[in-house]
Amino acid sequence: MDLLLVFIGGFLAALFGSMAGGGAAFFGLYALLFLGLPLNAAIATNSFGSLGFFMTSIRNFFNQGLVNKSIIITLLALQGIGVAIGTFLLIQLSGLAIKVIVTLIIATAFLLLAFQRGQNHSGKANPLWKPVYFFYALYSGLIGTGSGAIRTFCLIRLRKLPALQAVANGFVATFPFAFLSTGALLYAGLVDIRLGVMLLAGNLLGAHIGSKIAIRKGNDFVRQMVLVFMVITLIVVWTL
Repeated sequence: MDLLLVFIGGFLAALFGSMAGGGAAFFGLYALLFLGLPLNAAIATNSFGSLGFFMTSIRNFFNQGLVNKSIIITLLALQGIGVAIGTFLLIQLSGLAIKVIVTLIIATAFLLLAFQRGQNHSGKANPLWKPVYFFYALYSGLIGTGSGAIRTFCLIRLRKLPALQAVANGFVATFPFAFLSTGALLYAGLVDIRLGVMLLAGNLLGAHIGSKIAIRKGNDFVRQMVLVFMVITLIVVWTL
């Protein structure tokens, strides 16, 4: 029964997350917390399972030619620094400290988005996109849950990418560091392998279906999903 619960959590996380560039990993995280894992171990195990989400989604988006190679290097640099700091904090800090830091990161990112000057409809990137993306990357390394919605919203509203490209490029830039971060968490002994493998299986199936739906529905659908999961992210942070 425990394994079935975790599989369903992983499936739902990847199904909805692949439609919004992430932001739905709380399904798997809540399942792990319900089974009694400490917050650090639940986050680490959820990160392990989420690798399936990235692998399947990236393959489907690559096949549709949605990856913008001109910005990948910048995304990788921001991602690497932020995830490294976040992963270190996850290993070192208590559950309460993690919640406080996550709250500060989300609040800062939301303020940057809410008070940006002008809406710049010309298609030119807003310079705020880089610091906002860095905040996302740090958050991603620290807890992961809900981080994809910040990343996708940043790339759509500030970097001015079409929604499907924002999702695809965000996944490509995130995956290498998600893999390295998970390796560090495995080495630290925080990952429950039995539950993690079942979560991975659910993510693989959910991501395949969800990314196909996102590609078929198009940019407007993805933008709507991002907005939904931005709100859910705030709720999740206060209920973990």
